Amino acid sequence: MRARRLPLARLAVLALVLVLPSGGCGGGAGRAAPDQPLVQLTLTEFLPPAADVAGGAQVSVIGSAFQVVTPPLFVRIGGRLVPANVVSDTLLQVVVPAGDAPGPVDTAVLTGSGIADLAAGFTYLASPPPPPALAYLPVVGQAGTRVDLTLANFPALVAPTITFGGVPAVNLTLLGPTQVRVEVPAGLPGGIAVEVVLADGAAQVTGTGFFSQGALNAGDLSINEFLPDPGSALDAN
Repeated sequence: MRARRLPLARLAVLALVLVLPSGGCGGGAGRAAPDQPLVQLTLTEFLPPAADVAGGAQVSVIGSAFQVVTPPLFVRIGGRLVPANVVSDTLLQVVVPAGDAPGPVDTAVLTGSGIADLAAGFTYLASPPPPPALAYLPVVGQAGTRVDLTLANFPALVAPTITFGGVPAVNLTLLGPTQVRVEVPAGLPGGIAVEVVLADGAAQVTGTGFFSQGALNAGDLSINEFLPDPGSALDAN
């Protein structure tokens, strides 16, 4: 029986099958490595969950996988993006941007690996009204000096009472809904700054820095000396 010769191409394929394991080149255990699990980026909550609509507050963002996702990291609050400071894998810190209006807004954490959303995750609060302010001219006076007081962020005046250093002012005249004229009362000590307090119903505002000159009485006058010496003028005559 004659031996059968195989073509060279078939011999080469047979040699390759005998040398390599069934998994192919470099397959280790002979099977393809299982797929790596996907990183689970999550956004859970904001602490505190609300801040002034004017923005500027620092808040914490709670979630997961913040340190294993692909940077950069941004947080979206409402329609505005802000950069995030990564504190740990579960904690970010951001400065709240200014909002458009008070109320809840949608939020998200955006990374190079994906996005985690949280509907109505943050609430903008209405800004508190500015505090009332009191200004007056002049800022220096004594008993009987007329002083005009002007109010800001204060309800319209109805029946105001005004005191200087705890002493009620006199001759009060309303000049407008937020302006009043009074006279500095007698009995104030001189050479000191006193508080000016305006009260009207439940509303009250205090101003500082009015300098009281006190009252000028006849007994307060004194003569120490004449210059030049009047005696020298008499001697010359």
